[in-house]
Amino acid sequence: MLSNLLLLLPLVATPCQVSPPCLERAHAHNDYLHKRPLIDALEKGFTSVEADVFSVGDKLLVAHSALELLSPRTLEALYLDPLEKLAAARAGKLRPDGKPLWLLVDIKNDPEKTWELLRIRLEARPGLFCRWEKGKRINGPVWVVVSGSVPRKAILEAEPRLASVDGRLADLGKKTDPEAIPWISDAWSGQFRWRGNGLIPKADQEKMREMVRQAQAEGKQLRFWGAPDNAPGWQAQRDAGVHRLGTDKLADLAEFLKPQQ
Repeated sequence: MLSNLLLLLPLVATPCQVSPPCLERAHAHNDYLHKRPLIDALEKGFTSVEADVFSVGDKLLVAHSALELLSPRTLEALYLDPLEKLAAARAGKLRPDGKPLWLLVDIKNDPEKTWELLRIRLEARPGLFCRWEKGKRINGPVWVVVSGSVPRKAILEAEPRLASVDGRLADLGKKTDPEAIPWISDAWSGQFRWRGNGLIPKADQEKMREMVRQAQAEGKQLRFWGAPDNAPGWQAQRDAGVHRLGTDKLADLAEFLKPQQ
């Protein structure tokens, strides 16, 4: 039974050699569900990828729900090891423009324990990840942002700090450090009733533009989860200036973004 299940799982990522133009807005939502986690996104120019993690014993397993947990699908196998190999093969550059690749790690259970397991893994690869020493960023090929059930104090008060945290709309206006909370992410359904059919109402579009203005004024990037994952949804967000467009349809979003970014 397990062998049959494994045949249905995404393949473990293997290093790619393709360096397409960066799609600055492109975010691979639930990236681990694709045939080749990480690699499919990188080969299409995505600049951020998302992985949900559960702590199980001393492992970090990547899955959308606890019912999908399987021991071979570790964060190391799907992301950390391939990222380290790619960075070594590309002289420390995962993006052609040399900027860090965003890795959004969404904690799904036991926040303190899961973060501690993640911290150990980040600490073990000092040259791979951005870190902050006495408030000063030391760049690496990957910038980790922790989302989901976030133990903010443990992450943000550490010295050195090894990751940033994913904010919410409620964080706007609080003058938080944009490197500590570089992203503002929230549920589309909690803000808008439009579901991607026809034109977005003007009131919704203006509301979204105002959110973008607020986030941008504070040096943060805005992202919605659960937004309409189709061309009208992407267009509405791009027109409003939303910084990160999450998708499960990598090829379609890549094609949509190429003409204008």
